Amino acid sequence: MRRFGVTSALLSESRRASAGGGGAMACCMSEEAQEQKRINQEIEKQLRKDKRDARRELKLLLLGK
Repeated sequence: MRRFGVTSALLSESRRASAGGGGAMACCMSEEAQEQKRINQEIEKQLRKDKRDARRELKLLLLGK
């Protein structure tokens, strides 16, 4: 039984592509480009954390008179 959809498969593929590469190319990048890459990685990490936290959040609407 397949539990995860296409989105999970694409995310996994994206993680594999970004996790393994780029280290060797860092020596060829300017300091500015390295800093931009580091900032981008921090932003991506925060977005993943926020998305995970949002999935766990339960919103309850209380209606009353």
